[in-house]
Amino acid sequence: MLETILDLESIREAFGIEKWVFAEHSTGGILGIIFGIIFSGSLKYQVIVGAATIEYKTFSDDFIYNSNHPQFNRMQELI
Repeated sequence: MLETILDLESIREAFGIEKWVFAEHSTGGILGIIFGIIFSGSLKYQVIVGAATIEYKTFSDDFIYNSNHPQFNRMQELI
């Protein structure tokens, strides 16, 4: 993921964009979080939605998509 963040910053620089808007979802959201930490000065603003890694659900009962979550069935209804 770090290489992708560095590539994105290189693209921004290559196009001569002073600051840009970054909108991400899911795995892209994780990229956005990392980008924001490392290159916050390159951002006008960010929109991050649903930034979670799928691996998290396999070991955490707190993840709403894990069937062991105490309100798993309710979370599925809401989806």
